[in-house]
Amino acid sequence: MISLPPEIWLQIFSFLALPRPALDVPISLFDIDTNSHIQEFDASYAASMQLKLSLQLVCKSWSRLTLPLFWEVICVRPGRRSHAIGSALQKDYDTSDERTKLTTNWLGSLVRTLHIRNFGQYSVFDLANIERILRLCPRLETITNPDSWQLFRSDFHLDISLSSSIREVHLALLDEQSIKTILNNGEDLRVVHGSNYDSERCPSMKEVVLPLVHTLSMRLSDMEYRNIRAPQLQRWIIHDSIIGIESTQSFHHHANCVTTLELPCSWPDYRTIDAVLSGMPNLQDLIIHLDPENLSPIAHRLPPHLRRLGISASYSYYGDVLNSDEITYNWWRDHLEDWIALALQSAATLQLVRFVDWDVVRLPSRDLEKRRESYKAWWIRQRALAERVKLPIENRDGKKLRIGVGA
Repeated sequence: MISLPPEIWLQIFSFLALPRPALDVPISLFDIDTNSHIQEFDASYAASMQLKLSLQLVCKSWSRLTLPLFWEVICVRPGRRSHAIGSALQKDYDTSDERTKLTTNWLGSLVRTLHIRNFGQYSVFDLANIERILRLCPRLETITNPDSWQLFRSDFHLDISLSSSIREVHLALLDEQSIKTILNNGEDLRVVHGSNYDSERCPSMKEVVLPLVHTLSMRLSDMEYRNIRAPQLQRWIIHDSIIGIESTQSFHHHANCVTTLELPCSWPDYRTIDAVLSGMPNLQDLIIHLDPENLSPIAHRLPPHLRRLGISASYSYYGDVLNSDEITYNWWRDHLEDWIALALQSAATLQLVRFVDWDVVRLPSRDLEKRRESYKAWWIRQRALAERVKLPIENRDGKKLRIGVGA
């Protein structure tokens, strides 16, 4: 075996670790590597752990060197299987010298990211174990759910004082007091997700300034309620609804600095979306989420300063629409066609259109042969129109969007 210093081996092994997004700058769904990591979190995490296990079996030296890589990113899932993570951290802490616990809590000090996976309405977690893990990770930077946004039941909320090193947090995981504590001490926060939906509304909440936050992902109503101000905001992900957004303080304070806008939400008419787009003079990237169950009106035009349009239509949702009744299918397809037409209309200034969660164009079931052929022909026309005006239509990997197969 090649003889190299331990620090060189560590540098080599670090390429096998699960990538952690840089928190000093906002991530982008138009970044190929980042988008792949977000879309395939479970697969990436499992593959990373398998590689580390393989390295550990090579020899004792490699086993020692790769141990820190196991703890940099940990993922907690429903049930009690994750109890072993908390037990290992607790054992390491308990065997430390009482006088030097802050410096010898070795395993806990390695943890930088905690993902709480599938923390949904019907998941059952050992909350005491999660709170124990949080207490034993003094250098934790990220606590979040890999899903971009989710509302959790109040009896799932964590009552914990997070470490001062925290830079990305999912507020919906925390109870109300913990949320207030972290927001009032949010000088180092960079990314904030979610909020609680069962909080008692208070019309005169004190203004909360988060000076370094560049990414906010929450409901507009929660931003207004918590009176959040983020002067460095660049990536704004708005959930639920943007009804009346143009008259809110949140829009007034942040519209001029936002460069990336994601809208997994609804709006009542084209005037609302037009007001939003025209009111953001520095907007470069726009990501529209097409929810088949809640399609909002199309904008009349895209702003001339917009450079990239992303369309999110998860196959788990639109796959059902392709095989549903004729009215629902036509409604969804016409809606998609309108957005593509809007992009073609702006081809002179728009650089690309990307379907951020599609690998290929899926087709309806073979049982619906007539619709299948019609949809395929429709996509051939859309691609021909885009090629005529030299506007690339890409898949999630930044390659030409091709027509694939269906169910």
